[in-house]
Amino acid sequence: MRIRYRPLPAREEFALASAASPSFHFGEAFYPSRLHVDDHAHKNHSVTFVLQGSLTETYARTRAERCPPVTALFRPAGEPRWDVMGESGSLNLEVELIDHAVLSFGRLGPLFERPIRSWHPRISGIAQQIHVELGIGDSAQSTVLEGLTLELLGIATRAAGSSRRSASPMWLNKVFEVLNDRFREPVRISELATVAGVHPVHLARVFRAHYGVTPGLYMRRLRLRWAARRLTATNAPLGEIAAEAGFSDQSHFGRLFKQYFGIPPGRIRTH
Repeated sequence: MRIRYRPLPAREEFALASAASPSFHFGEAFYPSRLHVDDHAHKNHSVTFVLQGSLTETYARTRAERCPPVTALFRPAGEPRWDVMGESGSLNLEVELIDHAVLSFGRLGPLFERPIRSWHPRISGIAQQIHVELGIGDSAQSTVLEGLTLELLGIATRAAGSSRRSASPMWLNKVFEVLNDRFREPVRISELATVAGVHPVHLARVFRAHYGVTPGLYMRRLRLRWAARRLTATNAPLGEIAAEAGFSDQSHFGRLFKQYFGIPPGRIRTH
C-alpha cells in the first residue's frame, strides 16, 4: 500500500498556531465536527494532544480508539491511520520530532515502536504548558518549548514502562472519565467511589499510584487548563472564566494559575 504523507497539522487550512525549536516542530489546529481525515501518515515520529473535543483514530494494526480531552497520542513515523473528529470537533496540539538524535540520546525509541495512547496527568499538564507557550511568542519561546517537550517525552517513556508492569483496573478508567467529563462541577471522592464500587480510601491510594496526583489535584489542573484555553480563545473577563472553571474567586484562580503555568492569567492576552 502506498502511504500518503501529510504535514502536521494534517489539514493546514485549520491551523491556528505554529512554532519550532531545535529538535521539534509544533502546530495547533482546530478540526471541525465530524471531519474525516482519510488514510495518511507522517514522515517523522509525532505526538498529538487532544486539548478540547475528541476524535476517533484507527490504525492498520489496531482497532478504532476514541480519544477524549487530555489524550496524548504517540505515533511512529510512517504509521498509516484514519481520523474522524467528534461531534464538537477537536482542538489538537501537534509535536513532530525533526531531530532523530533526540531518540537515541534520550533512549526514547521504545516510545515510538507502536501507536500509544496516554492519559498521564503530568503529560497532559506539560502539553497545556506548551499550548500556553505558543501564545506567548517571546525570544525565550524556542528554549522553553524544547525543554518542556524533552521533559514530556521523558515522563512518557517512564510511564510506558510502568504501564507494562501494572495495568490500571477497569474501575479506575471509569473514575478518570467522570473527572474529565465533570471537572468543573464539585465532584466528591465519595461520589467517585460509588461510581467505581470501591472504598474512598482505596480509590485515592490507587489513583495516586497510577497518576501521581490525588483526584482533587487532577481535577484542579483540568480546570486550570480549561481556563487557559478560554483565555486564549475569548475576551471573557477573568472573573467570569474563574467562576465558569469552578474556582471560588478571581484572586484564588490567579494565584493557582501562576503557580501552575508560571505566568499570571492576564499575561496570556498581552501576547
